[in-house]
Amino acid sequence: MSTSTPSPEPVALSPEVLALHRRMQQRQRLSRGAAYVVGILIVLWILAPIYFIGSMALTQQEVVRSYPKSVLPFIPFSMDTMLFFLRSEGIVPGVINSIIVAVVTLVLSTVIAAPAGYAVSRYLFPGRDFFRLSILAVRAFPVVILAVPLAVIFVSVGLFDTIY
Repeated sequence: MSTSTPSPEPVALSPEVLALHRRMQQRQRLSRGAAYVVGILIVLWILAPIYFIGSMALTQQEVVRSYPKSVLPFIPFSMDTMLFFLRSEGIVPGVINSIIVAVVTLVLSTVIAAPAGYAVSRYLFPGRDFFRLSILAVRAFPVVILAVPLAVIFVSVGLFDTIY
């Protein structure tokens, strides 16, 4: 058996409480607006170099070398710079090699990492903490430091500019 409770009567708020509520809403709107402005500025900061590179690829070579740059440098539209780049020696094989390496790396990483991640997250086994810390240590090490030594090793072994 249940008894229903009567719904409470609406409470009239004092003018001070209403003013405080309005101020809080205005402050919340201002902070949300500021967050949107900061977010838009970050997106523009990230996309500006991509836009600049893409627009330079679609302009005439004379416009690429000119200064100051216009906001819409790809007017008049031209594929001369892109065709010059693609016709350069070694570009197309290099792009094909990069795509092959990227796809193989993606597949192997996923095939190895997905079961390993599942096992580490679900099962308790000896050495689990050491394994997790070693993964963290490898991720914390800056990869850029390895670029020059790896390039020297690849050149000396004959692996530079090949997919093998």
